[in-house]
Amino acid sequence: MTSYITASSEMFDFVENAKEDCGPDVDTKLAQVVNKFVREKLPMHKLSSIEERNIMAGNVDVGVPKTNIELWKQLGRSAQDKDKILQKLQQFVVSGLKPIIQASDLLVRKIDEETGLSPVETKEVLTKLIDALCICST
Repeated sequence: MTSYITASSEMFDFVENAKEDCGPDVDTKLAQVVNKFVREKLPMHKLSSIEERNIMAGNVDVGVPKTNIELWKQLGRSAQDKDKILQKLQQFVVSGLKPIIQASDLLVRKIDEETGLSPVETKEVLTKLIDALCICST
């Protein structure tokens, strides 16, 4: 039987060493942008602007599930509040998927064409991915 001291020591070792289990560093400017997005809330007008320029592709069926009104009415207040929070989270996930799907599509098309990305296309992919970071970190 493992003693409490041994188990707690193993847990602390795991937590202490967890930070060491990281991949290679990313570009310094990219890291700064990501860290800023995670720490600071993006103003709603900027978030709206990002969402407006990233619309879902017509042949992709991804969206926030609709609420069954009859079931909703039967839920207690606490469950309704939790469901509202979940719906908001789902909206951000779906919004974040839009630019990722668009960037992925551009890359897939370039692979199919067996051509590299032009500087303009590279900027477009990067913009889409940063848009996704903005949305998902909100």
